[in-house]
Amino acid sequence: RFLSTGLRVAIFDETQHMVEEGRKTAVRAASDFIKGLIEESPQVTFIFSGIPLAARLREENPQLRARFDKPIYFLPYGWHSAPERECFAAVALAVYQTVCSVMDGESVDAMRFIKACYLLGGGCFGFVINFVRSLANALEQDAQASHLQPHHLALAFEKNSRDTEYSLNPFESADEISDEMLLQAWKLVMVEHGLQRFIPIGALVGAA
Repeated sequence: RFLSTGLRVAIFDETQHMVEEGRKTAVRAASDFIKGLIEESPQVTFIFSGIPLAARLREENPQLRARFDKPIYFLPYGWHSAPERECFAAVALAVYQTVCSVMDGESVDAMRFIKACYLLGGGCFGFVINFVRSLANALEQDAQASHLQPHHLALAFEKNSRDTEYSLNPFESADEISDEMLLQAWKLVMVEHGLQRFIPIGALVGAA
């Protein structure tokens, strides 16, 4: 089919699902399947994306490993890094402005909102997207509200935040969101995805 359509680039997303627990196909079989695709379609550039767990596809087949360029890791934004922190904050600020435009009454402080977005997923922006989606759903399903209310933010945060040792919900509590809390959230998500080698030595103090 690739040959008949003249396809030049094939992108496979979420490839970690091919190696997760409960899969119907063995990892080695999935790895052999990908190897076959590559061999049979030399004119096609294949791009495989997913979380680091997907690396098992390369590891299970020694021949397949030689057919891949070095993987590129798109890491969570690190709060300890000023450039990465500023990048995250710039995008989160745009989300904040959008949310404020549909809020009723006083909105949350901008910096607190940005930190809350970071705390959601330790610098993984996908958690922020899910948070916004939950806000939209909450407003749509709340027949009593025509604008977002503070409790909508609290519920959406509770639903979408990843598990950490912190029980703070920034939209329910006025407690400080410290830089240490944000760094800890980042370290937890890095360890969770097996990315410890990308944690700078200076950031390892107190790592989980």
